[in-house]
Amino acid sequence: MRDTTSEFPDSRAGGAAGVLAGARWVGRFAPWARGLGLSILVAVILLTMPGNPILDLNHRQYRELGTIVSHAGVLLLLAGLLPHGPAGLAAVRAWPPARRGRVLAAAIVAPLAGLGFVGLAWPAYGRALTREWGLVEPAEAGLFLISAWIAWQHAALLGPRAPDYRPYRFVSFFCVMLAIEEMDAFGIVGPLIGRVGAANVYVGSSHDLLKVAWHYHWVAVPLAVAGLLALGFIWYRGYLTVGFIRREMFEPTTLLLYAAFAAQVLAQALDVDDTLLSARHPIFRYPLEEPCELLANLLLASGLLLKYCRDWRRAGRPAV
Repeated sequence: MRDTTSEFPDSRAGGAAGVLAGARWVGRFAPWARGLGLSILVAVILLTMPGNPILDLNHRQYRELGTIVSHAGVLLLLAGLLPHGPAGLAAVRAWPPARRGRVLAAAIVAPLAGLGFVGLAWPAYGRALTREWGLVEPAEAGLFLISAWIAWQHAALLGPRAPDYRPYRFVSFFCVMLAIEEMDAFGIVGPLIGRVGAANVYVGSSHDLLKVAWHYHWVAVPLAVAGLLALGFIWYRGYLTVGFIRREMFEPTTLLLYAAFAAQVLAQALDVDDTLLSARHPIFRYPLEEPCELLANLLLASGLLLKYCRDWRRAGRPAV
């Protein structure tokens, strides 16, 4: 494996000045973005209530508008919180490990418990909240962006010459791509491709190709080849190394990432063909795809956060 870490030089003065100017600009408008984003999300929570007398986003003619508005609300809220990100990260890494674990466990359980309660008390509303124009899918995209930011901060902590710098940079890039995927590539792919074949499979983003491959098995061959080529490129460029895999494979913090992967696989299986599992156990007759995806994203962000705190401690940095 050739050494590629030298391709990332230290930041120069001009680049640092540009980052500082951008940070000041974001900081100036952050309160407005935060307030507007939060207001939009509150409105989405109310307007996705089925049969509400104001504007029911569940009606077909309002779904596209609701999808745009709900995702915009999440993006605005994240932009408004971005200047407070470093302070929040410093606060989390200053906590004792036990407290950090309790808070992250509560952050994982509380949204799922709330969604489950709504789904049991008002199934139609619970289902509406998990749609593209609801709250859950935009929140999943937001969690991918949060994970990307944590991985980027982790790479910055390690420094360009560290062996794990490039892998964490790639994790950040990959999480951004997953966020775009969750947003159905900003609605660009759907109108271009639409529905495919006699099975009438809607292709709005690349993960929908799994459904196509399920109905037309020959599609699995080029998909597998494309996946292997992508993996080979990632390996060749040094974004994935044997050393990185060996160091992280048996780390306790990686358990959350394994659980996130399992939850994501289950969600994709339910998305491709929910009858495959519902025929085996009655619990899968409930709409569990989006809750599983939400769980996976919460576990991903939590696992990356714990890894950041671990390496901060190993580097001998002060907690604050």
